Amino acid sequence: MLESNSEKKEKCFVIMPISDQGDYPVGHFTKVYEQIIKPAVEEAGYEAYRVDENSICDAIIDKIFSAIQDCPMAICDLSNRNPNVLYELGLRQAYDKPVVLIQDDKTDKIFDVSGISTVFYKSERLYEEVIEARENIKKAILSTKAGKVNTLAKVIKVKTADFSQVEVSQDDKINVILEGIYSEIRELKNKKETKRLSQTIEGAAYSARVIDDEPDATIQISVIVKCNNSAIIEPFLDTLLVKVFGLNTVVHDQISGNIWKLCLGFNSRISLFRVKEEIIQIATDFEISCEQFALIE
Repeated sequence: MLESNSEKKEKCFVIMPISDQGDYPVGHFTKVYEQIIKPAVEEAGYEAYRVDENSICDAIIDKIFSAIQDCPMAICDLSNRNPNVLYELGLRQAYDKPVVLIQDDKTDKIFDVSGISTVFYKSERLYEEVIEARENIKKAILSTKAGKVNTLAKVIKVKTADFSQVEVSQDDKINVILEGIYSEIRELKNKKETKRLSQTIEGAAYSARVIDDEPDATIQISVIVKCNNSAIIEPFLDTLLVKVFGLNTVVHDQISGNIWKLCLGFNSRISLFRVKEEIIQIATDFEISCEQFALIE
């Protein structure tokens, strides 16, 4: 009888960071899921469902699209501003599907939009705080189910994505949404991210400096990056060469297990602020952190 009741529960798609990242302790987000999110979802009458695999392949994309379109409820943890989380949230909002936004108290609020509410929880997860967070999230799920919470699509008054009247391949769906809805979500994110970058990149005067040497001169910048997955270093470097303005050479050296030193060569007029902003944005997309920038004289 218990299994029969469980099978009848509707699914709540859980969008959240999966791997260990940032300055969070090992296993932090697994504990957030097990101690806070999953119990709250179950208390609200749903079955918690998430895609645990961390790599993007056809099978994972199929699962994500199915969950985004078919799950009657979703919950999204914005903590640590994970790019994959924002991507999946953008897809969910594109279809104007119900979603509850939550995040911890360590993360600056991303959506500064009137009408979009976010449930905050304490990252330290003391017992009383966990109980309070569960209750608040459960109430938010029930309110969203009842239609009392606005979606982003309604707030900013955009049309809901609709592929029901036309045959569209999976790749076309991804391209359409990436070029449209996700770019708008990232624009909202970057409003505060740009301010943070300007405060952290080695001083405003140095960051805004423009270098204009002779045409054949080579400008070199060293960057220390931290990457926990060596398999993505090469794709990351290839992306830098394609997307960073003026970059034409990249030399990398593994200093320790997850620390790499990059030497980036430019042979054209560059803005250090623009270059650093582009590198940090690309690194964030790959879940790589930039520890240090330096101009090689």
